[in-house]
Amino acid sequence: MCNLVFNDGETCAILRWEPDELRQPGDWHCTAMGRSSGLESRGAEHILGEEACRALALLNVRDAAVQAALRNATAEMNEVLAKAEALGHWTGYCCCKRCTVALWRNLSAGGLDDAERRLANGMRILKSFRDGTGRWKVFPFHYTLLTLDGIALPEAADELRYAAPVCEQYLKRPGRNDAYASRRRAIAERILGKH
Repeated sequence: MCNLVFNDGETCAILRWEPDELRQPGDWHCTAMGRSSGLESRGAEHILGEEACRALALLNVRDAAVQAALRNATAEMNEVLAKAEALGHWTGYCCCKRCTVALWRNLSAGGLDDAERRLANGMRILKSFRDGTGRWKVFPFHYTLLTLDGIALPEAADELRYAAPVCEQYLKRPGRNDAYASRRRAIAERILGKH
């Protein structure tokens, strides 16, 4: 068990190791999608922060401390994005590909300002990273698929259609018997079921 801690050390959410252990508001389960041994500490912190904000926004936890922490984190990220855009630095892309995907997930959950424009910029950037094989250069494939599945823009649907042949090939291969493989298979099946 792990706690998400905000507001000067008060616990506002509890990590449960299995989805069937989710019992009360504030409980959450990490899917570990996008997990890589190459993540730098700052990148991992950024990704976890974006994912935590996304989860809290979607769960709509009514606890005052949780809402205050979410407002503070969202205000800070909106300020960072606005400053970067004022300097001409941010156009739908973040510090690295993994962090960019995490940011898109938070944007798609409605957690940040000007989400549609920022996501549309992000989709244009993602398209520019196509490698011609149904994947994107250096973007984490399954984490990107999971993210695209939650973005309600035609450009996101175009990227999912682009990746569909890779999903088909993935499902034809014999599956490994581990948690990550089963999650990746579930994502591929969901993508193919919609597109």
